[in-house]
Amino acid sequence: MANNVVISGALVNAPELHFTNSGSAVADFCVRVVTGQRKEGDEYAPSAFIDCAVWNSQNGGKAAENAAESLSKGDRVVVTGKLVSDTWEDKESGQKRTKLKVLAFEVSADLSYAVVKVAQNERSGGRQVPARRQNEPSF
Repeated sequence: MANNVVISGALVNAPELHFTNSGSAVADFCVRVVTGQRKEGDEYAPSAFIDCAVWNSQNGGKAAENAAESLSKGDRVVVTGKLVSDTWEDKESGQKRTKLKVLAFEVSADLSYAVVKVAQNERSGGRQVPARRQNEPSF
């Protein structure tokens, strides 16, 4: 059985970039996903708040750094990834806690709600991808 998930929603907070002890970059953020229709008299439609994390890839991709630099609270995003179980020990009670979160492979702006100007990253090693000129097709 495949473990793939795609969510679309608004960022509850700007992605927070931090680095592991080994120097790997990871950006954590939360996405508000509307899960139903707003009923008359309700101020908001029912929502789910989904924690997500995106890492820089081992082959030189900078997804975590790009997310932290490019995205802000309230931005509409599309996140593709897999569900993972995050486990920790509660500091106050000492009880084991678990919650599901999305380990993102890709994070992008939802173009239904925004216009985005794409800028290529410089790559360390490998094939260089030249930046496209304005109005040049990408295929």
